[in-house]
Amino acid sequence: MARRGGSIFSVGAKVEYYSKSYDEWISCLVGLVRPDGNLQLKHEDGTVLKENADQSMVRLKEGAGGGVPAARSPSLPKNPNPYPAAASPSPKPAAKRAGAGVRAASPALKGAGLGMLGGGGPNRPPSPGGARGQSPARRLGDAAPVQPAPPSARKPWDDGRPPAKAGAPRGSVAAKDAGSSRMYPGDRAKIKETGREGLVLYVGTPSFSSKEIIGMQLDQKRSKAECDGCAPDGERLFRCPLGYGIFLPSDDVELLPADDADGFKAMPAPEVELDISAALSDLTGLASVKQQLTRVNQAVLVQKKREALGVYGGKPLHFLFKGTRGTGMSKTAQLMAHLLRDLEVISSGQLLETSREELLAGSSDVDKQMNKLWKCAGGGVLLVNDVQTMQDRERSRDNDGVEASEFIAKQIASMAAKCSGESAVACFPQTVCVVLASPLDAVLPDPLQKVVQRGLLLEVTFQDYSDEELVEILIQIVKKRKFSIARSLTPEALLVHVRNASKRATDPQEKNINLLNKLVDRAISRQTERAYSLETCSLGGLTTLIEEDFMDSSGGPGADDIKAALVKLDNVVGLPGVKTFIRSLHAQLKFESARRDAGIAMSGGAGNLHMIFSGNPGTGKTTVARIVASLLAAMGLLRKGHMVEADRAALVAGYSGQTALKTKQVVDSAMGGVLFVDEAYALVSEDGKDSFGKEALDTLIKLIEDRREDLVVILAGYPDEMARLVSTNPGVKSRFPTVILFEDYSEAELMDIACKMLAGDGFALSDSAKGVLAKVFKNVAAQGGREQGNGRAVRNVLEQGRRNMAVRLQGVGCTGKVPSQAELRTLEAADFAGLS
Repeated sequence: MARRGGSIFSVGAKVEYYSKSYDEWISCLVGLVRPDGNLQLKHEDGTVLKENADQSMVRLKEGAGGGVPAARSPSLPKNPNPYPAAASPSPKPAAKRAGAGVRAASPALKGAGLGMLGGGGPNRPPSPGGARGQSPARRLGDAAPVQPAPPSARKPWDDGRPPAKAGAPRGSVAAKDAGSSRMYPGDRAKIKETGREGLVLYVGTPSFSSKEIIGMQLDQKRSKAECDGCAPDGERLFRCPLGYGIFLPSDDVELLPADDADGFKAMPAPEVELDISAALSDLTGLASVKQQLTRVNQAVLVQKKREALGVYGGKPLHFLFKGTRGTGMSKTAQLMAHLLRDLEVISSGQLLETSREELLAGSSDVDKQMNKLWKCAGGGVLLVNDVQTMQDRERSRDNDGVEASEFIAKQIASMAAKCSGESAVACFPQTVCVVLASPLDAVLPDPLQKVVQRGLLLEVTFQDYSDEELVEILIQIVKKRKFSIARSLTPEALLVHVRNASKRATDPQEKNINLLNKLVDRAISRQTERAYSLETCSLGGLTTLIEEDFMDSSGGPGADDIKAALVKLDNVVGLPGVKTFIRSLHAQLKFESARRDAGIAMSGGAGNLHMIFSGNPGTGKTTVARIVASLLAAMGLLRKGHMVEADRAALVAGYSGQTALKTKQVVDSAMGGVLFVDEAYALVSEDGKDSFGKEALDTLIKLIEDRREDLVVILAGYPDEMARLVSTNPGVKSRFPTVILFEDYSEAELMDIACKMLAGDGFALSDSAKGVLAKVFKNVAAQGGREQGNGRAVRNVLEQGRRNMAVRLQGVGCTGKVPSQAELRTLEAADFAGLS
């Protein structure tokens, strides 16, 4: 046992320590009695609470025995929290509070107003008149009361430092910590004693204190206090959710280093309350998104009413945004953060936007990086763009991405666990609201996919903007950049330019708002050149966009490309039924385009262009498919017009779970063009037991439904097998309404094909060779069915004839005679002898 300063403490004694930060007495044990009289205090589990505690802040615990209680400072409160959280929601009568409810100040607040640490709340109105607590000096009459200077005479700085930043709360001034670092509202700071961190929202000398005071919104809610930024005298100095606020002397607060506080940049929410109806009406399009935001608003209000009645078990709010870039996901996340802040679902409403590239680039410690991210996002919304890239499935091991995904998944699951079960607590406010953003058909990382399956994410789908909506947004973008559009350039005229730009776009991620930004950039660039050449100086001449500025001189697919595609179709031998259908399709699409250009609404767009080509081998299915791709691209219905050929081997994997990924990769490569699946019937066996093939077909059908605006799929195969595929798979029948039959070639058509093939390679037939070849093709046509071969049979016959020709001419060369040019080009009857 040791005596220090008139107090008696022993190692192991049960004591209570007064915490200025928590404004309460904390039970603990004496670990050491140091030579200078200070005490090392420990929690009951052995962890250190305070290394050097002043004895004036410590007292023996009641009933502990074993010594004389410490001589307590006269300013230490007997009851640190005169307004406990469990108090009645109705304030006590003013007269009663004035006499008995006065709170003494802690030792840290000598000369400060009472109740500063706990702050005010909705149930803590100020005491009337002089009933508000006074400092110990004033209460005991030991010193004259401190009279604050009038506002006109008060100087925020004694050392010539600049005033607080613009936009700081009223009365706010900068303060300095022990290291003379200036502190401003918006900085992140740490309480020295406890290590708790938060956002600085007030810096100044309030009316209830003669010291510089820091007002903070803590990252974690306090257990007993109910401060929401309201001072003890009732004056509101800042606003935060109930229980998150705290006021401390500036000496007790430490400014966090910039590296720790600003590792990730967050966008703060506006201070004004969000008018949700006006905000939604200002959004162009996005009908489903508006509905979801309205439902969120309603669900939170209902859940709070339930929790007020003691009914718990709700879910924290987290979201999965699915759509292409430029569809307003970031803007919606900003509105979401603002709305959830006002609803007190989150505390600050800041938006932190990140991606794998920003999150993991240059960092070897993923766990440290993720904890840093989570801390910076505290109290706000965390938006992770392109979350599907967090796990690279083409690499055998992607530990960093999976570890980052697991961190996010665990945080979401942890928040949900606290709100469920017998010991469930209120859902709100929650630590962070997570928003994951990905393309419509993207596969999320495995840990996050499990979160989706558990129903912990609300899915919000962002559809592409219509052309009319894009025109409306384009006008808004121009105004935002402080330019104007000439009166002669009507929305109808802009619609044509928007459509042309959409047709030229080669990447689906460059459509929507991204497309408009590029379109406006190019228009302003042309307007700049025009203004320079005209040497104009007027505001209108420098900022007005005319139709000329939106015209792209690079051109694009047009009438010449359409004509070229139709000429290729005419050059195909035979297939009169196929040609008739392709020409009718061209006429229909041209008609619908003219109606759109005339401003007539088209509900169905270009319709369903997926097709089934049914026919025997060698009937020109692949050739016609390439012509269809070129024609659709020339008409602006496909971005690229290329064709990707695939079969079962290209779509089906050898391991369970890999087929969907393999199919998606093939579809991705065909985007903007035509996917031609040959022998498509082989995907599904007749007995229906081929699970891999069925998975490929199901995946393909889902993908083409999601991407119907940017992909045409053609399934090809034998007539009987394709008929069976359609009849046994309703999804195929509904999504491939057009079935084109490719009939076998006749004898004359086979001869025509042969002549065109030879002419293209610089060969010709002698009259005798034509007669022999006609007999060969007559036998080929007579075979019929899939054994006939059609165009492939013609190619095989001609290749054999050319080999025979080469042998024949080699014999001529052995005699010393050099073959003439005509002999090198002409196939004779002998070259086809023996072929049938």
